[in-house]
Order: sequence, then structure tokens, then C-alpha cells
Amino acid sequence: MDEIQSQSDPTGRIAMMRGSVICVIASLFFLSVVSGCSGSPPIKQSAKLIDLEKIRQQAQYMSQCLIKGDYEKWAEFAHPKLVEMMGGRANMIAESKKMMDGLKKEDIEILSFVVQLPKEVIGTDPDLAVILPNSVRMRLRKKVITQSAFLLAVSSDSGVTWSLVDGAQLTPEMMQKVLPPSLQKIKVPGVPEPTLEK
Repeated sequence: MDEIQSQSDPTGRIAMMRGSVICVIASLFFLSVVSGCSGSPPIKQSAKLIDLEKIRQQAQYMSQCLIKGDYEKWAEFAHPKLVEMMGGRANMIAESKKMMDGLKKEDIEILSFVVQLPKEVIGTDPDLAVILPNSVRMRLRKKVITQSAFLLAVSSDSGVTWSLVDGAQLTPEMMQKVLPPSLQKIKVPGVPEPTLEK
């Protein structure tokens, strides 16, 4: 970590990337993960029947929308509370674009954001959670940095719909604000320091 700071992060830009990039991508998304045929009412699922791969695909798709600058599409999946906190859909789109443009001005480029398959479902119906490991590769000037982290997908309707919370921002206080009581004391992994690729 000292090597990263001395060679490419004298003013704390890595901390800014870690805090802002992952936060913007993750924050609180709204995932429509629904079983059944198109046009059919949602079918509630037990924990054993949750489609973990579909949750991963949705998270991957939404992160790519943001990275590619498709803010309109990204906003369609935003959690209603996030939209409200950011002053409405139009303002959220504008703020997201402003933040990503700010990264470009700092000569920061997101090279990839890979969401991995979760291993298990935590909790009991109707409050469920899954941990989605992810890896973000970013270019800062001529240096490439990799940040491993995780997203926590949470459902309060037995897996019909899900919202994502950024693991790097998941403090005990945040868990109390965004998680149902039965999930507030679950064990989550730590977020390691970013690494500098040679």
C-alpha cells in the first residue's frame, strides 16, 4: 500500500476512487429478479430456489450501464430511496454523469468491474441476503490498480426483488439504516486495500 501511495497516489486519489467509484456503481440498486413467465405475477421463492446467477447478471449489467455512460438505463434500476435522496430521477442522472466526468478529469479510467457468483443465501424468508464478491480494475495515469470488494444483495420479499448495498460503505450504522432487523448482525467480509499491478 505504501508503494501505491508513494508512486501514484500522493494526494489520496486512490481513496477517492475507492470511495466514489464503487459507491456510485453499487450504492442502492433495485433488482427485478422475478420467477415465472413474462407477464405472470411474481412467484415468491424459498431460499433454496433463489437464482444466484440471475442476481449476479443483473448486478453486472447495471454496473456496465454506468461505466458505459448509459445513465438513463442505469437510473431505471435505481432504488426509489436513492432517487429521492438525490432529488429525483433527472437530478440523479445529472449527478452520476458529473461524478463520472470528474473521474475522467482526474485521469482515472475504470477498466473493468467484474461481479462474481455468490456462494449462498443468508437469512430466512422473507428477509434474505447474498454476498456478491467483485473486482474493479482502474487506471490512474500510467498505473493500474485493482480493488476487491463486495456487494450485499438484500431482499425483504423472499427473493422477488433485491437491492444492492456497497460493501465498502456497509458500516454497522449503515446496516441498521438499510437492512431489516433480522439481517443487521450478519457477518460480512472485510474490504482489502487496493493493489498496484506491476
